[in-house]
Amino acid sequence: MTTLLIGAHEGQKFISFDVPGAFLQAEMAEDKLVLLKLKGQFVDMMCDINPEFKPHIRYEPTRNGKKIKVLHMKVIRVIYGCIEAVLQWYIMFTGTLKKLGYKLNPYDKCVANKIINGK
Repeated sequence: MTTLLIGAHEGQKFISFDVPGAFLQAEMAEDKLVLLKLKGQFVDMMCDINPEFKPHIRYEPTRNGKKIKVLHMKVIRVIYGCIEAVLQWYIMFTGTLKKLGYKLNPYDKCVANKIINGK
């Protein structure tokens, strides 16, 4: 709020927006290994989409003694609910802003500033 008040006093212009599917845009950090475990019909659905996964299906026992299909997959893009999602998105997005000539506000790292035509 303080940033907006100062900017309004200085006559700055503001842009605010939402990026649909933002977290899905960022890649998982190379030093992180996150596995997704699919079970049952989700395994079938994934193998229908990409049959190359079929040789990687395993069977695990359930509590009632039956076996269930299981497929472990490496996550290469961050996903909602993953603790890395917010950080990886922030790193990717701020990197893009910097390439476009924006500078991160030293007092509020969620605000990027750019001087255009001397303003």
